[in-house]
This record gives sequence, structure tokens and C-alpha cells, in this order.
Amino acid sequence: QINSQKISSNIAAVDLDILHLSGIFFILVQGKFYFIMKPSYSQSKLQTYNKTVRQQRKFLKFYIGAFCYGLLLCVINLVSSSKNIGLRSASAQNKRPQFFAVWTYSRPPPIDELAMTEKLYCSYSPCAPLNQKVDFYPEPYTLNLKHFSGASDKFDTFVKHHTWYKFVHGVHFPHHVQSVAIISIIKTQPNACVRTLGEDRLRLVCSSDAKDFDAYDPTDANAVPPFAVQFLMENSVNPSNGMQSGTKKYGILDYAGQVADLKTVANLEGEMQSLASLQFLPYLSDLVDKKYGIPSYDGHFLMNGWYGSEIAFPPSDKAEITMTSMHIESGMKPVIEKNLQYFKDYNAKVGSIGAIDFITLSYLRHDLGLDAYFSGTLTSTLIMSDMDRERTQIIIADYEEFKNPDLIPEQILDRATHIKTQVKWDEMDSHRRFKHTYDLMTVISSAKVVICFKVQTAFLAMANGAIVILVGDLRYMDTQFVGNGFLFHRQLPDGEWHFDVDHMKPNPGVHAFDRLRASFLQHLKASSMVHYDSANLFGMIPLKRLGANIAASPEYEVQDFFQLVITTPPESITWKMVRAIEAIFYHHPNAKVVVYSNTIPERDSKLDMFKDVGFDVEIQSYSFKDFFDAADYIDSNTKQAFLAKLDDLSKNQHWYTHEADLVKLFVLERNGGVMLDTDIHLVKAFPKTFVNVAAWRTGENAKVGTALLSFEKNNKFLKGMIEDAIDIAVNRYSRDWYHIFGSDLITEHFLVKYKGTQNLKVLSYKVFYPFERESECFTSSEDALENPIDVVTTFAIHINTVDEHGYQIPLSRGSFCDRILHEICIFCGDLF
Repeated sequence: QINSQKISSNIAAVDLDILHLSGIFFILVQGKFYFIMKPSYSQSKLQTYNKTVRQQRKFLKFYIGAFCYGLLLCVINLVSSSKNIGLRSASAQNKRPQFFAVWTYSRPPPIDELAMTEKLYCSYSPCAPLNQKVDFYPEPYTLNLKHFSGASDKFDTFVKHHTWYKFVHGVHFPHHVQSVAIISIIKTQPNACVRTLGEDRLRLVCSSDAKDFDAYDPTDANAVPPFAVQFLMENSVNPSNGMQSGTKKYGILDYAGQVADLKTVANLEGEMQSLASLQFLPYLSDLVDKKYGIPSYDGHFLMNGWYGSEIAFPPSDKAEITMTSMHIESGMKPVIEKNLQYFKDYNAKVGSIGAIDFITLSYLRHDLGLDAYFSGTLTSTLIMSDMDRERTQIIIADYEEFKNPDLIPEQILDRATHIKTQVKWDEMDSHRRFKHTYDLMTVISSAKVVICFKVQTAFLAMANGAIVILVGDLRYMDTQFVGNGFLFHRQLPDGEWHFDVDHMKPNPGVHAFDRLRASFLQHLKASSMVHYDSANLFGMIPLKRLGANIAASPEYEVQDFFQLVITTPPESITWKMVRAIEAIFYHHPNAKVVVYSNTIPERDSKLDMFKDVGFDVEIQSYSFKDFFDAADYIDSNTKQAFLAKLDDLSKNQHWYTHEADLVKLFVLERNGGVMLDTDIHLVKAFPKTFVNVAAWRTGENAKVGTALLSFEKNNKFLKGMIEDAIDIAVNRYSRDWYHIFGSDLITEHFLVKYKGTQNLKVLSYKVFYPFERESECFTSSEDALENPIDVVTTFAIHINTVDEHGYQIPLSRGSFCDRILHEICIFCGDLF
């Protein structure tokens, strides 16, 4: 039987009007055939034909053609409206079928020619065939399987627990992902037809076929994926479609060698970290023995976890390694110092090394001079439960190992579920240990309160929304808690129990926890897009912030609306601009930040990193015409004159900063709120009481700064500045007057035109501009520089450092600003 739905996919864009025209043509041809094929009788015989008979034959032929045409239309309409094939006619539904091609594999996609009406879903970037241009497939859709939730309970479970099913299915996992994606689309998208990219269009499946796949269960270890791309021999390339065949290796660390050597117990927190790393890989092909297997492994893996003793090192030259979430004890230090050049090469080729704790961070950064960042542990990113659901369970982990067994009240012990995060060393093989570990992690992630003393248990519980009570004296606990212990509620083992588990406050370090995860994700993305894309495929991005709606500065009420202006191209976004926004969210994690720009796109810019980790950043375009429409205080003739001159003004060398200053004034007058330049770095949370304020640039009170302003909307002082600024632009503009609409204009208005005004208060220079010579912050060490930052009065520093020739002064390692910019940050990337 012919599947009419597949054939119709090739003519879906054809209007039925064309079919009507073809039918009319059919009738005319029928009539023409009559005259051509009519027998040639002699004149004498023709006279014997009755005229009426001849006319009847002619009309009979016409009616036969009309009947055939009508029958043809009936067949076409019947086919196009049939429920069995799922395609509705455009005239009946005013809809056309939706055609999709899908490629969820991490390897480059095949070369294919997409139809005009076909949309491409890709999971990994760049979505381009091997050795082809990055934009080979223009603007493919990024696939997020959580967008199709509800297609099937089995599919939802597969997506939610994708980490475990990577372990279950191994190298076949990508085929299950491809199958789940295709079936989910035809189940959730009406009138959809889908094919695997690179396959023939006649092999597509459509919405009407969805029931054919009801029996498919990707959570079954023995399930056969209905849609799978069959690859060729290892390491070969098919020149016809650019496909590289063979399976790339992706591994996680296994602790079999370490457990066998110790012959005591197997601490399952190692397996927890390995499973957490698996969520950032496309699939699992290998278990890599942590102690002995690293030098021989030539695949891709995350080198994370606890390193307390020597291991076989260095890795193979063919291996692709991401070093993150590492804790280094003294037993591992000889290995690192012996192979220090390997780590320096890693910094140069891949990037910074992630450290779980401050001790490891200090060792890598200060003792060895390596680029490193504070990543926390990978278990902080492993979300295994529904964060918003109601929880009641209390879990106590490893209670038998508590030094004070009488610490926890009996009524809590009786209510709680007790678990152990270690097993006997010979009780389970590697596969059974990983299964047992994942089951434990599932239980931990569903709890309301978790009482524990191990770092991975604490991080996993907090990541999934549980309240964590960490039992132990941090002075004697695992050094992995150094820099992390403040995240949780803490209970001294020899103290009196002081928690009501039914009425717990949020974890004290939720905002710091969010920052750790944000920093980790961005560094991981920088090391390999495969990690980021694997997370995005299963809806891990954007991260769900634990501190959403939890006040970050309970000491005083703070501002929650900040604005910036960027008039330069996207490539001009520097680390200082990014750090300026990081500082805002560091102190105001629940704030809204609006960036006004006509040059920065709403998506696919460096600012996407903030959206990826759950912060509220919005990019808005602007126009002076819109500003003028709301500014009834400006003369209409002046408005017209400015708009007429705007094109000429924009050609001047300093217009980018002049435009930014004008936009700042208009936006502040219209919206109110806080306006920052992109080189202002907040060092404290900005108080809500700071309204209608600026600050002097220097101690001489000679010039008012405009790098940080806070105003209420409709402020009269701002309106006066705007009127004067527009008049200057029309009648007195000077291309060489750099601060024409900035500090020069506000200073003139404050000191001369509106002297004594109540609509602006100018604060001490120490509040926003504490450095008399800003370059010293970049070049001088903290020991050599007297700290000008007042812990009470200083709220920001200006880091626009330019020498006498107009060149930016680079940030020196070990300088005062180096410390500030590495402490007050979200992503905390390298600045050198």
C-alpha cells in the first residue's frame, strides 16, 4: 500500500487551485480528443446523420470528462482529509503539515538538503556536517526534550533520569534519544511529520503514526530504539554525506582499583561524583579506573573527585579531559608537581581547573601558579526531583558514623529514613555499586531535611531543594568543606541539638550555592560545548536558582532594578562589562537588569551566560523618536532638528559615548532606578534609600560622576539636563568634547544652573569612586596600596583605567583589583 501521507509531503505546498486548473484542462483535452478522433465520413454519409444525434455525442463526451474531473477531486479531497493519514487539506483547515528533520547525535550531522518547509532540530553545536561551514544549516532549532514533557510518562522518566539511562544503555543511548525526540514531536505537535536528518523523506513518520510507538519504552534496558542511525566502520568518512562513523569514547571514573587496594569499605561518594559527571556527557562507553586506568584511556572524561593518594599519571595524549571539582590531598601533590607542565599545558589549551574547596584552590593558584576557579562539587548540579513538590521525608545519612550517637533527638530518629553511603569493599562489583548509589541519590533528592556529615550527600541534597543540617566541627571535618561549610545549617557533634526539623529556615548559603553552580557551568561550557549541549538537551539549562525570591541582604532594603547602556558592537563586550553585571547579581541575585542596546542581539551574545544560570537579564532596543514621544517637556521644533541631525552626529568619533550618555538620561527620567556604566563594580548591595543621587569623582568636589546614578522617574533635574543636552546636540555640538553629555553637563547643572536643588544629592567620592588614581587598583598589590575602600561608606569602585595616551591599563595578577574582581563575581573566570 502507498502511504499517501509520505507522498503528500512532497506536494504539501501546492494549492488546490492548481488541481482545479488541471481538471479544467483535462475536460478541454477530452473535447479536443473528440474532434481529433472523430471518424472521417464521406459527405453523403454525413448528411444521413441527424443533427441532434451529433450534438448528443458531443455533450456526452463533455459530461464524461466532467464526471472524471469530479471523481478526481473527490479522491484528492478524500486522501487529504483522511484521519488515517493525518493530513488535512489546506482549504479545510487553513493549515499545512509541519515537517521536521531531527539530529540528536553529538557527532556532526550528515549533508542533507532541507526542504523549504522543513525545520531542523539539532542537539549539539555546531550543527554542521564534517568539514563544512558552521552555518551550513541556517538557524537550526536547539532541541530541549523537556519542552515535550507529557508525550509519555515513560519518556518523562527517561528525560528526568537521563543520567542513569546513559549508564543503562551505554553507546546505544543516543539512538534512544533520537527515538524519544521523534516520537515526542509527533505526539505533541499536531499535523507533524518527522524524519531523521539524512534519511529519505519517504521514511518520515507523522502524527497519525504516533500510536504505532506506544509500546516503545526507553526506560527498559532491553528496549530496541525504533529510530537509529547505523554507522559505518570505525574512523571512516562517507564522502557522500560527510558522516564520520564510529563511536567516540566517553567515560566516567570508576573506583574498582582503589576499592580493591583498600580492602575495607567502598565510599559511594566517589560514585556520586562520577554519576554527576555523566549528566554532561552524550553517552557512556567506558568505566575508567581512577587509580590505574587514566594513562591508557584515549576518550573523553571529566577528571573530578577526591585525590588523596597517588594515581597513575599523566593521561594519554589522545584523551580529552576536563579537570573540574577536584579535591587534592597531600598524597596527590607529588604527582601534580612532577607533572606540573601537563597542568600548565592544560591551562593553555582548555582553561582553568575547578577546585571543590578553598584549600585546593589556594594550592593550585598560589602555590603552583595555575589558573584555577572555585567550582564546588559536581553533585551540586544533579537535579533528580521535582523542586516544587511538597516534601515530608527526613533522611539521616551514615548515623552510625556520628561521633555522638545521642546527638539527634529520639523522635527525629524514629521518623527519619536511615541510609548508608558506603558498602563493604567486596559486596558489589562496579555496576552494582553504581546502581546502588543512584538509588541512594534518588532517595536523598526527594527529602525535605537531610542530616549528614559528608560533602557529596550535603551538596546533592541541597541541589534538590532539601534543607541540610551538617553535623560536625569544621575545624576537624573533611577539608572539602573549607569554603563550603557556610552553605548549610551546622550542628556541633558535642553540642545541644537546636533545630526544629518541621520549621526550618532556608539553607544559609543558597545564593553562594547558585554562584558556584553558575561558575562551574560557564567554565564547563568554555572547556567543551559537548558538556553544555548535553545538559541543555535534557532541560538542565537554564539552571533553576535555589535562591529565587530569598532576600540576599537582610540588613537593609536594597534596589532590585538596574540598567546599563551598550552602544558598541557585540564583540566589544569585555570582561569588565561582564564583571559589572556579575557584581550586580552577586549582591542582588533577584534583581532585574535591563541592557539598552541597538547592537547587542537578544540571543547569542556573551550576555546569554546570565540567562543560562537563571538570572533576569533583558536586552531592549531603543530609539530617540520613542524617547521624544514621551518627553513633552522638549520643544517639538528642537526634537525635529535633533532627529534631522542624528545621522550626521552618529558619524563622529565619540558619538558612541555621547549616545550612551543621552540614552542614560532619557531612560532614567522615564523609568527611574539605578543606571551603571559598564565599568562600575559594586562592592556592596545598593541601598533602596539611595535615590536621586550621584557622587563626586574626586576629593576636591570639582566634578560630579555619571558612571553610577540613581533617580526616581520624572525627576526635574534630569529633565533640565535632557533639554540642555538636546539643545547642545542641535546648536553647540563639539565632536572632541568627550564628556559633553556626561560629567561636564551634570556638574554644570548642579553647581550653576540648579544650585541648591533638592532633586539631586551628590555623595562623597568615597561612595562610588574611592580611588584617587584608579590605575593603582590595577597595578599595585594590596600590601603596597593603602585600602581606600571604606566598609561602611563605599558601595562601588570605578575600574575604567586609562593611561595618559588613552590606552587601557591591563589588570596585574596579585593587584588589589585582582582580589576584588575574583571575590565579587559570579562566573569568576580568568581576567589575564
